[in-house]
Amino acid sequence: MKKLLISLLIGFCLMMSACNQTSPETPKVTQPKDSSSLGETPTLTGRIANFEFLGLDSSSLTVKAMVFSLDGTKSVELGSSAVSKLGGFSIILSQKQDLANLLFVQDPNASCNQNVVITPATFKGNSISLELSDQKGNSIRLLQTKMQDTQGLSSAYAFYFYADTKATMKGTQAADCLGLFESTEPFNVDISLEKGWNAVIASEDGSFKNVLPDASFIWYAAGNF
Repeated sequence: MKKLLISLLIGFCLMMSACNQTSPETPKVTQPKDSSSLGETPTLTGRIANFEFLGLDSSSLTVKAMVFSLDGTKSVELGSSAVSKLGGFSIILSQKQDLANLLFVQDPNASCNQNVVITPATFKGNSISLELSDQKGNSIRLLQTKMQDTQGLSSAYAFYFYADTKATMKGTQAADCLGLFESTEPFNVDISLEKGWNAVIASEDGSFKNVLPDASFIWYAAGNF
């Protein structure tokens, strides 16, 4: 099951692509209100809505922010957080040199991106995986965001994506490239990325775009690893 869930995460990266030292002193970047950029060391906050229904005790849980290589064989942990009684968590992403080795070129010639213009064509990126871990550090659940957000989207998935340079992706992608919804209609892609971490969403309305960093994401613990 863990391989399946990692494959889903990498599937998102493939859709986008053909999809160690910390620096706590790095100042937080102030972005325009319409920007989805989170900067290099953002704080990711959220609430896990369903952990009580799964019989999980929050006092024994940790949320880890992980980035995996394209083939799933390598990873780096960028931060972690305890889980509150109400399911809340807050993770400060650190800057690690290992992250650069896990970024890969977003290929404009891949099957999913044949109708997407990627500028520049050589930019590298990857997305983050938020995992729920037990007291022994074993990953037991993958967090995902089938949620409503402050922009009124009825059903969407959120992703945090890192770009090594400012970039844009515009065009259409086949629905099966994303693999999150039952719709067979193509997705309209309109994403602008700043260097560093960015918040993006895929919505059931057929759009794949930026989302404001202050969107209120509700996270759900998915199936067992």
